Amino acid sequence: MRVLFEAAWWFDGPPSGKNVLRSMVDAWARVFPDDNIVIATRSASILAKDELTIGKFDNIALHSNQHAIAATLEMTKHSNFDAIVTQNFTPIKSSPITAVFIHDVMFQEHPEWFTWKERIYLSAIPLLARRANIIMTSSASEHERIARLNPSLAAKVHHVGLGLPEDFRRAELSPLLPGLSKGQFFLTVGRLNIRKNVSAVISALRADGLISPSFPLVVVGSSDGLISPPDGQAEYGDDVIWTGFVSNSELKRLYTDSATFIFPSLDEGFGLPILEALECGAPIALSRIPAFEEFGSVGHFFDALVPGEIASAVRSAMRSGTSSLPLSDAYSWEKTVTSMRAAIDAQLHDNNAKTSGTRKILDMIYRRSRGISTGIDPTLKSSDLISVVSRRSGQLLVGALRGFPSALISPSATIRGRGHIVLGRSTVLNAGVTIDGVSQQGVVLGDHVTVDQHAILRGSGVIRNVGVGISVGSRTSIGAFNVLLGQGGITIGKDCLLSPNVTIVSENHNFESTDRTIRDQGETRLETTIGNDVWIGAGATILGGSDIRDGAVIAAGAVVRGLVPAGAIVGGVPAKVLGYRGSKEKDGSVD
Repeated sequence: MRVLFEAAWWFDGPPSGKNVLRSMVDAWARVFPDDNIVIATRSASILAKDELTIGKFDNIALHSNQHAIAATLEMTKHSNFDAIVTQNFTPIKSSPITAVFIHDVMFQEHPEWFTWKERIYLSAIPLLARRANIIMTSSASEHERIARLNPSLAAKVHHVGLGLPEDFRRAELSPLLPGLSKGQFFLTVGRLNIRKNVSAVISALRADGLISPSFPLVVVGSSDGLISPPDGQAEYGDDVIWTGFVSNSELKRLYTDSATFIFPSLDEGFGLPILEALECGAPIALSRIPAFEEFGSVGHFFDALVPGEIASAVRSAMRSGTSSLPLSDAYSWEKTVTSMRAAIDAQLHDNNAKTSGTRKILDMIYRRSRGISTGIDPTLKSSDLISVVSRRSGQLLVGALRGFPSALISPSATIRGRGHIVLGRSTVLNAGVTIDGVSQQGVVLGDHVTVDQHAILRGSGVIRNVGVGISVGSRTSIGAFNVLLGQGGITIGKDCLLSPNVTIVSENHNFESTDRTIRDQGETRLETTIGNDVWIGAGATILGGSDIRDGAVIAAGAVVRGLVPAGAIVGGVPAKVLGYRGSKEKDGSVD
């Protein structure tokens, strides 16, 4: 594969961006030595051989000092590559495959943290990303944010992770900065802007008596954008040391000798300093934000807006000692570039399989309508494809006539209580489906939900006692002949797979008394909850009150009642835990 990396940050970019870029290219060359890699930098000088571990790289000059212009305009000149990989900004026109790595779209969710100039500059990122074939990002939480704030981009997004920066890993430890003693200072790292929340940490540590001139907080990083306070160090006393930029060797020593590394950000797309701190064994106290929680139990979490929690977490981290995480397992550049190349390979294969303009258009429509990254099977015959398109077009027309213009509804589907029903974008109701929405909360189906033939979704059983209703998350498939009875409330998460003939109930008949008929003894309602990414096998029955956690697998024919742990594989009557996904471990019965 011939790949061109836009490398405007190679020599003088922001520290985190520079580290990501260099490590990414380095790993790509190491993992895929047969690929022809070219980098486009702001300097056309030949790279020193010791800057990369392997390979010979051609270097294309970028003439603009403005990163956005270099990426969007200058990269359009190069069409003789299989793929072009850029940072944040997508070329207007380029090779067969354009892959853009978007570090974050925090400016969309929290514009108040950015200057007006920054907001204008960064606003081009999601607009230009519409032209990309592939959008890559570092974390699952950033993947979710990009897709949520930019629905038209959702099908293109892949989270590929990051690894420990190679320049940092290779750096030798330098002596500790003058005036500091091992274990007698706290450390925080990052460009100084509002979201880094440094002032809150200083206030919290000072209020709790944790910092003093003999035990200071060391702040590493340069000011960036809107900072708080604007006067920096002048606002504080001698219990805070502001170092500005430091070398990797100096930073490595600071992590190694710190009493605790504190990462108080209000939001992040990933969190490279966490990997750096783990590499050095520094105790960690960090804010409870989605990107950080993905790392798992790497430190002590706190609410970044609650001073008492900050101080308490720092004390706990100090007591716990060094931190550790097997970085090679979860966070490696080899894993990152393998994921990146796989996405490009899939896109190249997909492009080659599209032999006609009509098929390209249909493939694009299919991806967008279903909210998925994979397109139409290239082996599907054109005649079969035309048949499918014809049927779906008819369903779209029926949906519009029935008051659901974004849904695809079969003419034989039955809809009752339309005012209680919400159908998300590109929801499909196939032949013979029945939905009765009359209930307290109605029947709500998210985007890209498929309900297969003759399934029944009923929000209530009888009008003398209106039910709670049913909620189904996006991209969940409800199989043929499924029966969902929502009297006590049924909630199903995203990306679930319900095989044929599954029954889910949320109400039981009372039958204790023998003096009255069961019909006259009323019902007990029990909310039934199914998490995200759950697969339920054919013929399974989920009884009222069940709580099936994320990632569980329910075997065919199982009868489930109670709690099913996350990732568990259960089967039998009654269902028992047979094992866990990715593990041979066994457990007992379902609680």
